[in-house]
Amino acid sequence: MKQLSGGFLGLGNTFRALTISPIQMLVDEAHRMARRRLETGGAAVSSRKHHKANLDAKDIVLPLDVDPMVIAQALRTKLGVGTADDALWPLERKGGGRVVLRRRHILRLGDGRFDKGRAFLHGLAKEVRARRWRARFNTTT
Repeated sequence: MKQLSGGFLGLGNTFRALTISPIQMLVDEAHRMARRRLETGGAAVSSRKHHKANLDAKDIVLPLDVDPMVIAQALRTKLGVGTADDALWPLERKGGGRVVLRRRHILRLGDGRFDKGRAFLHGLAKEVRARRWRARFNTTT
């Protein structure tokens, strides 16, 4: 890109922002951000991407407002497993307090179909929420 000289009234760099494409501005800002991060001693890439990469795309994360123990017991009943050594099985705890259900268990819930297993799990979460809601407002005195 041609640099404007100080020329007319010293307004050479005043109009420079109008001549740079928006894509080039984004690329330049990304370079500045990476340079700042490297100068402080950090990596050029944030570590958040690596944390999410450990989670399989087909695993389902349980909502935070649903009790994982109740869900785990209902899943064991549906899968035909009486008791397990781990109280959360078939659910697994991940980083950050997330609880996930692995793809293989979702397929078993839906008889080999992922969409049916996912629908069953969502329905189960909805039922647990409804039970909690009814218990909150159905107080007999």
